[in-house]
Amino acid sequence: MFLRRGRIIRSSYRTRERRKTFLFRLFFLPVALTALVALGAFLAHRPEVIIRDISVQGTLALAEDDIRRVVHEEISGAYLRFFPRANSLLYPRKEIEERLKNTFPLLSSVTVRFKNFHSIVVVVEERKPAHLWCGEELLAQKGVRPECFFLDSDGRVFAKAPLFSTGVYLSLYGPIAGGTVREGNVHETPLGFYFLTTQDFHFLVAFAGAMKELGAVPEKIFVMGDGDYNVILANGVSLLINQKHGLDSLVGNLEAALQTDKLTTEDVVGERSRLEYIDVRFKNKVLYKFK
Repeated sequence: MFLRRGRIIRSSYRTRERRKTFLFRLFFLPVALTALVALGAFLAHRPEVIIRDISVQGTLALAEDDIRRVVHEEISGAYLRFFPRANSLLYPRKEIEERLKNTFPLLSSVTVRFKNFHSIVVVVEERKPAHLWCGEELLAQKGVRPECFFLDSDGRVFAKAPLFSTGVYLSLYGPIAGGTVREGNVHETPLGFYFLTTQDFHFLVAFAGAMKELGAVPEKIFVMGDGDYNVILANGVSLLINQKHGLDSLVGNLEAALQTDKLTTEDVVGERSRLEYIDVRFKNKVLYKFK
């Protein structure tokens, strides 16, 4: 009987202890958590850890203030309404880098670095112009000056170009067919898009380079569709080519044609050439016409 009574007393004691523990957790832990959040928010707002200075390095064409404006927009506000995004230990570095790349197609790389508790550094690299994209058609032939955009070495359209004298850059014409450079691109065509697929673009650049080795000066290239291109030289001669034959085959056929009695290299490269066009789009056949 005494044993049973002792068990009842111990069981009642354990029940009271469990109830105390439950009530402690129910009331104390939320209070402690709230206090920790409040303390963290208070410390996160301390001026000693708030970003005040944004240094920008590497700009050439872009204005540093434009980059700072975007960064300030990204670090404004707070996480969960309590923790400032401008805190130097909490600032959204990746989001800033992605936003800058999407906002400025001119930028090829962006790196944001911690400098000290109130400063960050934005290091950028701008794309280098290699060629021009001047629209879908040869407006110059209609007496209309085209609006051109810079292309980098992979065919990305990244900035509007000023007016240049003819021949400063190789000008390319045709519809934008390469797709957007970045999924987060905020610009409409053509900014932030590839002119052609990288493979097609590199083929055109390689062919233009091969023509320069022959002494010709490619000035414009027009995309005709289905792999056909019209390469217009500085002397007005048109070279009609098709990509499916491959670079080596095209150049070889052209060189062979220029070693016949009816065509010479001078007909292609000469400043006063009377040749209107030479067509090497067909296998084992070269067509040409003089003015």
